[in-house]
Amino acid sequence: MSFSSKIAAVLKAEFAHIDCSKILVFVNVLLFIAMAIVTKGSSILLPPQEVLINWGANLGAFSVDGQYWRFLSSIFIHAGILHLALNMYALWTFGPAVSELYGNKRFLLIYLVSGIAGNLSSTLWNPAQISVGASGALLGLAGAMLATLIASDKGGKRRFAKPLIFFAIICASLLSGFFYPEIDNAAHLGGFAAGLICGLILQKAKTTASPLLKIVYLSCLLLFSTAVFELAVSSARADKRSELYRIASSAMANLRRKEFASALSDYDRLLKIELTASAFVGRGEAYAGLKKYQNAFEDSQRALAMDPNSLSAEFLQSRIKHESGDDSESIQILGRIIRKNPRNAVAYNSRAWSELAIREYKKALHDANRALILQPQMSEALDTRGLVYYLLGDFEKARADYKRALALKPEDGAAYYHLALLSQAEGARIEASRLAGLASSLGYKAECWEPVISFEKKPQSP
Repeated sequence: MSFSSKIAAVLKAEFAHIDCSKILVFVNVLLFIAMAIVTKGSSILLPPQEVLINWGANLGAFSVDGQYWRFLSSIFIHAGILHLALNMYALWTFGPAVSELYGNKRFLLIYLVSGIAGNLSSTLWNPAQISVGASGALLGLAGAMLATLIASDKGGKRRFAKPLIFFAIICASLLSGFFYPEIDNAAHLGGFAAGLICGLILQKAKTTASPLLKIVYLSCLLLFSTAVFELAVSSARADKRSELYRIASSAMANLRRKEFASALSDYDRLLKIELTASAFVGRGEAYAGLKKYQNAFEDSQRALAMDPNSLSAEFLQSRIKHESGDDSESIQILGRIIRKNPRNAVAYNSRAWSELAIREYKKALHDANRALILQPQMSEALDTRGLVYYLLGDFEKARADYKRALALKPEDGAAYYHLALLSQAEGARIEASRLAGLASSLGYKAECWEPVISFEKKPQSP
């Protein structure tokens, strides 16, 4: 036997003793930690959608447009620590039992094929939905367990006590998806069906099914039929959903670029196809950008009528009141948001900004500090607190906050403008002019209540 063959044999023998499920847990946790470090902790509890997409989440518009790797990568990405903990607990606790039944290679095959199938199902059902997590793969393991139970002899069924517990838990998770629309049941069903089929194909031993097993088999067929039906219905809806997603993506992109007239046109088209609270909020944002505050407020009311818990609609109302000069009402709206969500750092910072506008500096400082306690790396809150310190005459603390804000977000035009105010107050007119130019180039426009930078030149002597 050659040296390379010996090495291969040793590696094969070692791999046979390694529990593949534990390796998968390690990979998932490692990726979650890496994402938390790169995002400076913002992905730990509830990652923003753009973070999930950047890290490989499955999203129909991207996944079917050449980025096919997302069907695989999204299996290892999780939407927060609770999501990760639940899935990894199931994989760590019950994965070894499935690995023992099938062996490492077949276990890994079932896991990955089921995860990919679950993501394909999710994309077919709702192309606009972002899907992440190992749930589809875990349901695939449950399907593979059922396949083993179907094909096992009567004496061998005693080995399945622990796997059956897992199977019961997974089925409960599957059923919960029919009652909670936020759960991606298409991924669950697709993963389960794929795992079942893989398990049946991989089984070597075949037995005559007892009456009890026939019931189990019929139940399995029912679940599989449900999955096929759901995917068939989703295909009929795919064109409409794809069009909705395309228009929504264009509308959001136009809002980010501050092309409010184009965004308004997109949201008008979107609302003709489907009435949703998020579309009314988006159109309200477009109206607010065009200074049509009455139209914007009416859309925020429509959004709240459809979804009374819509935070984005309430934030829109507070913005409308602030920009139209009614900061007292804006503060009241933000107070309601804070009472319902006392750990919302954005609400505290927004209230601090409105309090600054009516010169309630102590209250503004308290709210800015509260925002930073909740979210220490929030550059907007650092800028807000810096402006409070500037208006209170504490230039040293103001400069420290502005510099921290710019270190976190170098493209923050507001921090450059407020640093320019500070330079102007200290007599550094050239530096103030430079910083104000940077703020302007980044699109920042000071609000009417903010201090202004004077560019008047001193008269030259004749």
